[in-house]
Amino acid sequence: MRKIRTLFILALATVAVVWAAFYVLQRDTGERIAEKAPLFPALGSQLNQAAELRIGKGEFSFTLRRQGENSWRIQERADYPADLPKIHELLLGSANLQRLEEKTRNPERYSQLGLAETGEKDDADKVAMQIAIRDDKDQLLADFFVGKRTVAKSRRSRHEMYVRTRDDPTVWLVEGNLPHGDKVTHWLQKDILQLDHEHIQAVRITHADGETVTIRKNDRDAFDYYIVGLPETAKPRSTHIVNGIAIGMADIELLDVQKEQNAALSDKAPGATVLITTFDGMLITMTTWRSGENILARLAADFDPEWDREPKPRKGEKKAAPTTLSDHGSIGNIGIKAASDVGKAGDIGIRTGSGAGNMVTRTIDLKGRRNADFIKKEAAELAERWRDWIYILPGYRMDKLTKRMSDLVK
Repeated sequence: MRKIRTLFILALATVAVVWAAFYVLQRDTGERIAEKAPLFPALGSQLNQAAELRIGKGEFSFTLRRQGENSWRIQERADYPADLPKIHELLLGSANLQRLEEKTRNPERYSQLGLAETGEKDDADKVAMQIAIRDDKDQLLADFFVGKRTVAKSRRSRHEMYVRTRDDPTVWLVEGNLPHGDKVTHWLQKDILQLDHEHIQAVRITHADGETVTIRKNDRDAFDYYIVGLPETAKPRSTHIVNGIAIGMADIELLDVQKEQNAALSDKAPGATVLITTFDGMLITMTTWRSGENILARLAADFDPEWDREPKPRKGEKKAAPTTLSDHGSIGNIGIKAASDVGKAGDIGIRTGSGAGNMVTRTIDLKGRRNADFIKKEAAELAERWRDWIYILPGYRMDKLTKRMSDLVK
């Protein structure tokens, strides 16, 4: 009986030791399972009050400020428009972060989880992305650090990430979605110009030494562009390359942007000047300069008063038949997408970075003729939005779009 009692006491002691070890381990690692709950319970109801975002990493940060209902601007880029969908993703994502597990309260572990506040350049993966959301009264709605991320185990469409709020040493493993981007250029509205390339009638490239290359098509329905002035004995190297010029010019995105007064253009080597002509009479001019590996570009828009003249067909080519509404129900619906009126109906033909979100649809009369007054208005709006800005474009891409004749013929 005494032996049984002794064994029972030893068993109880063993259980106590195991529980004590478990408690010490939990206390040391800080890992505790938590019921799923919002990291910021009140933020969802406060999103309409959000007026400022401060984003950064280490010692560098930048500020995005709300201007109007659907417009955010970047302070460090002279109030250039920010990427509105990305801002919405950040705000909604922050409000929907769900706590999964408490990880640690030990600051020595922050760098392992990507949550260090500062660090050396070589330790960028150890430094947290910092996000602060304020309202129009400068009151903090959320202020937190985001560390390492991985695909969520339960839902592959979401991420698990380590997060710590500024006023609490506790690190949480949370589930949700937040956009990447700890540099100011990650938050710029990237689209400078977007066209349906079928609307482009001609592209003329004038190089700094005077050489000119023009590609063109005389009918909107034509699939291929041709090289204007091509000698009869010469042939294009590739129709794909020729068509690629128009297609590429229809979709231009920036790397960065600056005010023209700060660009020091007089110190830069002149590049090509590009004139894009659409079938609707829009004239878009791009003047460029070389700056290291990149291209600096100034854009302007105008209206061709002779926009409705019939183009001269090439030798052996039949004159194109007039286009009517029955031929193309959507022809001429080139619109400007701007940030003030999201969701209006119409075909997107032009979208500019300085006002993404709104769409204005051009009208066509019963004879299929485009409204010249509307085109003039579009050109004026584009010219105003591009005025005083110099766009920094990737040099490698622009080099592919500003070919010389020797690059196009064999």
